Amino acid sequence: MRLQNSPNFSEIDPSAPAIGVEPGSEVMSTDSPPPHSDELRHSGHSESDPLERDYDALPYDGGCFEHTHPARLAVVARLFGLAAPPVETARVLELGCASGENLIPMAAQFPHATFVGADLSARQVEDGRRHIAALGLGNIRLERVDILDMTDDVGVYDYILCHGVYSWVPDVVRSKIMEIVRRHLAPDGVAYVSYNVHPGSYQRLAARELMLFAAQGSTDPRERLKTAKDVLSFVGGTMPIGSASGQSLRSIVDTVTSSTDSYVFHEYLEPYNRPLWFHEFWSHLVGNELTYVADSHFGNILLPDVTDEAARKLRELAPDRLRLEQYLDFYRNQTFRRSIVAQGARSPNAEPSLDAIESLYVSADVQAAQGGERDIGTPATMVFVSARGQELRTNDPLEKAILWELGDVFPRAIETPTLRRRAARRVSSAVAEHLGPERPQVGRLVLRLAAEGAVELHLTPLAVAVDVAERPRASAIARYMAAIGPDVPNYRHQQFVLSEIEREVLVLLDGSRTLADVASEIRTKLRRGETSISRDGVRVDYETLHPMVPRLVEMMAQVFLRQSLLLDDAPAGLGADRHCH
Repeated sequence: MRLQNSPNFSEIDPSAPAIGVEPGSEVMSTDSPPPHSDELRHSGHSESDPLERDYDALPYDGGCFEHTHPARLAVVARLFGLAAPPVETARVLELGCASGENLIPMAAQFPHATFVGADLSARQVEDGRRHIAALGLGNIRLERVDILDMTDDVGVYDYILCHGVYSWVPDVVRSKIMEIVRRHLAPDGVAYVSYNVHPGSYQRLAARELMLFAAQGSTDPRERLKTAKDVLSFVGGTMPIGSASGQSLRSIVDTVTSSTDSYVFHEYLEPYNRPLWFHEFWSHLVGNELTYVADSHFGNILLPDVTDEAARKLRELAPDRLRLEQYLDFYRNQTFRRSIVAQGARSPNAEPSLDAIESLYVSADVQAAQGGERDIGTPATMVFVSARGQELRTNDPLEKAILWELGDVFPRAIETPTLRRRAARRVSSAVAEHLGPERPQVGRLVLRLAAEGAVELHLTPLAVAVDVAERPRASAIARYMAAIGPDVPNYRHQQFVLSEIEREVLVLLDGSRTLADVASEIRTKLRRGETSISRDGVRVDYETLHPMVPRLVEMMAQVFLRQSLLLDDAPAGLGADRHCH
C-alpha cells in the first residue's frame, strides 16, 4: 500500500487527448520535465505516516504485472459478456503505483491513452517521474497522493487498477478505494482489485505473526527484516520434517528466502495485512453498487477438473455465483485473488462464453519436445513445453494440432477461426470435416489451455516482430529499462531478467544497426572491459570470445524475438489466413 499527499486533481483531465510519442517514432529524451501537478496538499493522516516512512526507507520492488494490463481486463470482460473501452485511447488510473514500473510500460505502448498513478511514497513517485522524463512520455503522470483526500475532481476513468493495496490498508482506506471505483469508473469501464484471501492465507499469517513478534523493538526496516528472516528460518528449520505444519512453514521459508527484501518486508512486516474471504469482498462490491465480473487469472475462471458427479454436487451446493466462487476458494486453498469489477448496472455472464472465443486472437510460446508433425493425426502422445517450463502431454489430435500451429507461428497471434482451420489441415480429412461446424469444441479447448497457462488470449494482434529484421528494433521502454537494470518489460506486459551482455545487446537494437554492427560494438566493449561474459561464474577472456560474438548476438536476437521484445511496424497477427496490417 502506498498513498499519501493529494495533488490538485482538477489539473488532471483524463478525457483530454494524450500527448505522447507517436507510434513508430519512439523518443528516448531527457528534455521533458516530469509531468506533475504544481501544488500538493498534505493531509496529515497519521495512520499513513508509518507506511510512508517504510516505503521511502525500503521502496517496493515493483515491475509490470500482466494480470493488471487493461488489454487482459478487456479480454476477460468480453469472455463474460461485457464490452470494455478500447485500450488504445483509454483513461487509466492506478492506485498504489509505486515508481510506475507497472504503468509506465503501458503509457509507452499506448501513446494515445492517458495514465495517472497515485502513491504514498514521495521517493518512489520522484523515481517514477525521472523515468517518465527520460522516456519523453507526455501521456502519464504520477502523483504523491493520500487516497483519503481524493475528491470528485479526480475525473472519470475507463480502467482503474489497484494491485497489492486492498489487503494492506485499514478498513477506512478500503472503503475509500471502493468509493473511488464506484464514483470514478466510467459506465462501461472495468476495474481491477487484488487482495489476499482465505483459506490459503492462514499459514502465511502465522508466519507473519512470528516475524512481527521477532522484529518488535526495532524501528529500522532493514534491521527488522533481517531479524524476522533469521527467526523464521530458524523455526522452520527445526520443525519435524514429517509434520504437515513443518512442511507448510518450510515452503514459506523457501518463498521468503527466494524473494526480494522489499517484497518480504511489505508482505510480512507492514502494520496492515488482513486477507479477506471472497464473500466479504463480494459484500464490499454490493455495498458500493459494483458487480463482480471474474478473476484476471485465467486459471480461476473455469471449474476444476473434477468428475461429472462432483461438478453436479458442486452446482447443488452453490446455486449462485457468490457461493460457487467461495466454494472454489476452499477447494483450491486460494491465497490471492485478482478481481475484475464493473458498475452495478452491468450484468456479466456467470460463465465464460465460447462464442466470445471466436472473436479473440490466440498465441502460445510452446515447442514440441517429444513427437513430430507426423504424430499429430495419430494416437501417439506428444509433449509440448512452454517458455515457462510448463509441460503439456496430449494424445488428442486437435489439441496437438493447435499447440503445434501456435508454436510454429509464435510470436504471432492467430484469430480463433483461422487457428481452427489451420489445425484442421494438420489432422486427417475426417477430423477436418468434423471441425467445420463444431466451433465449441475448439473454443472449449482454447479456454482450457488458457486456464492452464499454456496460451494467451488477445483482443487484437500485437505489434511485435515476427522475424528478426535486418535492423532489429526493440521498444524504447525495453531499451531504457535494459540500460538501467536487469528487469525488462515487453509489449505483452511480461518482465524478463536479462544478463549484463543481453542488456548491452538489447540497448543497441534501436533500428539503426544491423546485427553485424551490434556484434562489432559488443566486441569493442568486451575488448575495453566495458562489459563481460561469464561461464559458470568465471569471466571468459576476450580472445576466446572474439570469434563467438557474431553468433552470440544472432542467438540473443532470436531469444528477444520469442520474448516479444522486438517490434514490428505492423500488428503481428494472423487473421483470415494472412498477416493483419
